Amino acid sequence: MKMNNKVFKYLTGEPFLVQELNGKQVELHYMNDTPFLQQYVPRGRFYIWSSDGRNYKLLIEKGFYEKMDYFFKEEINEVWLNYLDEISEMNSKMSRIFLLGSMGLSLVIIVLATLFLPEDKLFLGIIAALVITFIGNAIHSRKANAQMREKNDKAQMQIKELLTEEGFRKLLKDQEEYMKEYFKFEEDEEVEVLDDEEVLEIEENAQAEDQILEEENIQEEVEVEVIEKPKAKKINYEAMTVAELKDMARSMELKGYSSLTKQDLIKLIKKNNK
Repeated sequence: MKMNNKVFKYLTGEPFLVQELNGKQVELHYMNDTPFLQQYVPRGRFYIWSSDGRNYKLLIEKGFYEKMDYFFKEEINEVWLNYLDEISEMNSKMSRIFLLGSMGLSLVIIVLATLFLPEDKLFLGIIAALVITFIGNAIHSRKANAQMREKNDKAQMQIKELLTEEGFRKLLKDQEEYMKEYFKFEEDEEVEVLDDEEVLEIEENAQAEDQILEEENIQEEVEVEVIEKPKAKKINYEAMTVAELKDMARSMELKGYSSLTKQDLIKLIKKNNK
């Protein structure tokens, strides 16, 4: 299944590393020289998976990879691929079942309405068919989420076993140190560090959301319009939280931002980001 296809198509240069996993090729590319850096990193996503439906390209912020390259070893990425493939296959299969089921039932309702309802009441059959379709989609989403959680838990356990407890504590420590370095946090500010389950769950859910959004043809939510000359003013500041805006102000080495409101933060960042 295609995933973040525009990111995949954009990455035409030479990868810094290529892995062969389960008969599929995984290219690793640095994010730093792409227009996707400011799209993802301010929101805490330092690596992004993309696929053309066959092979994969993994886009990673360079410093993050250099700090935690052990998290992108072949055995770890193989778990990610298996997880993504299982989610893709599951969602495609369930979508076909519920789509055909709801369409078939809706067609039966419309036919019955045509045969037994007067012409001025046919709209009732159409409404009933729409309701059936809506209910089918709701059931599909609920079942898909339940199965996704089950596969998510399984992938978490596999990754923890590969990293070991000591390795996972190192991952958390390295993540904290890199966050401080990248965003230039002040020493007296406490950095929120996620526990082991939260780290894996957030990353795996992010990948699964990319898959599902691609299946539903709403790629605009996960794909970035590639622009030839990305500029800071193209960032959607309104969509960012106050904490994200403060992180950005901190990384720009601005002063006097800690007590500002969201709108004042946006004005300050725009003023210094020209």
